[in-house]
Amino acid sequence: MLGIVGIGFAASSLFNGIRNGAFNCLPSDFPQYPGVTVSSEDTRFGSGFSPGDSKRCTTVLESNDGAATVTSFYEQNLASGDWTIASSDTTTGEIVFHRTSRPATVGDLLLLGRGVHTEIQIQLDS
Repeated sequence: MLGIVGIGFAASSLFNGIRNGAFNCLPSDFPQYPGVTVSSEDTRFGSGFSPGDSKRCTTVLESNDGAATVTSFYEQNLASGDWTIASSDTTTGEIVFHRTSRPATVGDLLLLGRGVHTEIQIQLDS
């Protein structure tokens, strides 16, 4: 009986971790907006990405916060630590960024506001 409870707890923890983004392909130091859920993720290896890169991580996150709040978070956090914003366009919701310590690691973040809900599309080549 104890084993069944343990398996149930482990399965629940794994499901919640995946749903909340704990296992996504983004680097561990990439700014993670609080309370998001992962709606899709794709990791590809090979060529045809940004020059010098062999991996592409594409992640779509969902937030129950408005686009202005989410945009402010990413503009602050992608302009600190090991991340730098190359450009930001509030009219399109696009933020282009790269890793400071390895400028070939580049990404594009697109924020799609849907009322008080925001979809966050992230593509990172490394």
